[in-house]
Amino acid sequence: MTKRVCLAATLMFVLSAPAMAQRDRGDRSGPGYLARRCIATVNTLAERTVHRIAYRTQYCIRTINALLEEGADDEAHAVARRCTDSIHTVTERVVTRIHQLATRCTTRLAELGASDRMIAAVRQAGADSVEAVQSAAERATRAIRALFDE
Repeated sequence: MTKRVCLAATLMFVLSAPAMAQRDRGDRSGPGYLARRCIATVNTLAERTVHRIAYRTQYCIRTINALLEEGADDEAHAVARRCTDSIHTVTERVVTRIHQLATRCTTRLAELGASDRMIAAVRQAGADSVEAVQSAAERATRAIRALFDE
């Protein structure tokens, strides 16, 4: 899911990469290189976070199910609360980090004279990454809460 969401902005950017590469002439300080690096960074951060959320959710679901089978409903609810709080905390931190990275990148790209299209691609990659992380967190929270629905 994350790959599909984040790849849309990346694909738009990659299609224009040959023209930007000619302009940059292999210069690692050029706007094309920086934009590609920024997009890769926010996409990787989102991907890792989505996987982290999924792993945490699976662990929580197994733990909660075991507690419910033992009849420890209060403890199961406590675990669910801790899990959803943990997922929420991770999501907030990563979303903040993605916003910071995208802002810093777009500011630097503007300073380097990057095209509006290049800056927009970085912004879009940031927005897509934020959406992917938030969607994963929402799905995880719903899955955990669904364990208690009767």
